[in-house]
Amino acid sequence: MGYDLLVTSALALVSGAMGAVVDNDASAFQAFGDAPIWTVVVDAGGMSVAIEENGEPVFRYLPAPVVSQMDKDRIFTTRTANGTFVELRVAEAPCAGAGEQLAMRATLLVGPTRREGCARTLSDAESTSSRPLLGDLAMDGRIVSKGGPPGFELDLQNGGTTLMIDGRVLSLGKPIAVQLENAPWPTIAGNAATYALASDDEAVTASATVEAASCEANDRTYPLTLKLVVEGKVYRSCASQAYQDLPLLAPSTVAPLG
Repeated sequence: MGYDLLVTSALALVSGAMGAVVDNDASAFQAFGDAPIWTVVVDAGGMSVAIEENGEPVFRYLPAPVVSQMDKDRIFTTRTANGTFVELRVAEAPCAGAGEQLAMRATLLVGPTRREGCARTLSDAESTSSRPLLGDLAMDGRIVSKGGPPGFELDLQNGGTTLMIDGRVLSLGKPIAVQLENAPWPTIAGNAATYALASDDEAVTASATVEAASCEANDRTYPLTLKLVVEGKVYRSCASQAYQDLPLLAPSTVAPLG
């Protein structure tokens, strides 16, 4: 029996113990909370989680959840790439969001950590969509360098990248060929995501490679390593995802429970 089948079977057993497994479930929800801010979008195809881990925002795109029902609660269970158990429970109970009263409460469990918030239903157009991933980390958002040599900073973004090296500030973007061909950016191969970069006139070209691997810098552990090659030089540092937003409105602030 393969690993994926074992994991799916185990999740089904867990969910079955909590409630009846729901086949062919087409429900889609957004759940969100604060302290710190977190957002989840879930449907039968997958679960997108934007959450703070070790003081850094992280965006994970998780496998299709097992869906079960207990009384009026809808329960979605899945796992991260490293096997951490994730459960989202959506209950029909009033919940006060910023400027609105919502009809559902949400409870998110990631490993032993429990978070409370609100939830709303979504249309098909608003549900989860496929993204380039390293493991379960989304790579098409903002990636920033952490640590590295003095004076080195890299801020990778789809709309434009800023590089600081040797006292210079360079504005880079996708090379013209990538734009004309609408080619994937970044390209994913194995455990690495590669971002082709160039200045507007392509007088400066660069390549940034991000790998999903633990990296120590500034007395902290980051989930990514970074290698930048530019002008014949190689720069190395740690990296992390910066602010990530799901393909929805920013999450509302949840009012204190009354």
